Amino acid sequence: MREKWMKQIIIFLAGQTITLFGSTVVQFAISWHVTLTTQSGLLLALSTICGFLPQLLISPFAGVWADRFNRKIIIILSDGMIATVTLFMALYFATGNTNIILLFAVSAVRSVGTGIQMPATRALLPTMAPADKLMRINGLHSSLISIMMLLSPAVAGTLLQFTGMGPIFMVDVITALVGIAFMITLKIPRINQQEPSLHPHILSDMLSGLRYTGQTKWLKQLLIFYLFFALSVGPVVFLVPIMITHNFGNESWMLTLHEMVFSVGSIIGGLSIGLIAKRLGSGIRLLIVCCTSFGLTTLLLGFSPNYWLFLGIILPLGFFMPLIETTFTTIIQTHAAPELLGRVFGLVTIIGSSAMPLSTAIFGPLADYINMKVLLLFTGIIMVGLSLMITRFKAITSISSPKIG
Repeated sequence: MREKWMKQIIIFLAGQTITLFGSTVVQFAISWHVTLTTQSGLLLALSTICGFLPQLLISPFAGVWADRFNRKIIIILSDGMIATVTLFMALYFATGNTNIILLFAVSAVRSVGTGIQMPATRALLPTMAPADKLMRINGLHSSLISIMMLLSPAVAGTLLQFTGMGPIFMVDVITALVGIAFMITLKIPRINQQEPSLHPHILSDMLSGLRYTGQTKWLKQLLIFYLFFALSVGPVVFLVPIMITHNFGNESWMLTLHEMVFSVGSIIGGLSIGLIAKRLGSGIRLLIVCCTSFGLTTLLLGFSPNYWLFLGIILPLGFFMPLIETTFTTIIQTHAAPELLGRVFGLVTIIGSSAMPLSTAIFGPLADYINMKVLLLFTGIIMVGLSLMITRFKAITSISSPKIG
């Protein structure tokens, strides 16, 4: 029995990792292609909006679909949709056309596919493995994502320089087809999913998910904490490159090395989650420790006097990030109602997708007037304060921690 679910998980994670690799290569390539060919900040911003806004808008519906329908089929269809539009774009570029507006439209469709897939993927894992294995599996998944984020920029840059956009699109098509083939081989039971005929109105299902979240005190408090913490993380994720250029130098290798060190820390953190969770527990206690540590490390980042010490602080920042994400996801997977997991993760996707750009919109303009070191000190204090505040929420601290096997 153990070998059976482990084989299923390996196939699932392998397929998702391969698909993610192709998608991230294309995402980096599109951003750089727009930058190099237009040199327009406005068009680059529009490209970014097309990449995240459709995902944000589709997530409430995607959460309902993940609870109504077969999650495996949803993942396959969304991958197929992404592969189809990407293949069209590859053929279009092969003819010598490079219409930027069409590229934005394809980015939007790809974003819709991603938004449909994310709630289904997160809700699917608890049906495939025992609860005491979810923390390790989520940690491994996080590490695989970090590895892809480490490799894909180098691959995207190399291909963009030597082959152009057309072959890059084909990389995504091929990896999507491989991911679909892996998914087809999986045999996943539909557990506690509602029949669509019982809820003909999708809005009523969306409202039921909101009502469940509002009435479930620990979940409501946890999502509120997640929103404000994600808003505070924005400067660390998006604006640290500005700190590098303002305080240490504007050489491109500095920006590249910073991203690589952060990714290495994330890989180590994801692989270490099982060992750490066995010592600290796999629930709210671990989340509080990791969020507090992330906030304190952000404070230290604001005091870094030179680039090399700055890199030394970036490594633990990368280390704590997957621990936070993995613990947060596992808590929801093991405590939320199984038949409503899709809708809950639809809300999580909305919060995550909106918090980061909103944070950038708030702190980005401030970075032009306030030194980034000061902003990092400020956001670090906020993160520590939020992490300590959550200890006063009895509804959250009272939920049990799943055992780690």
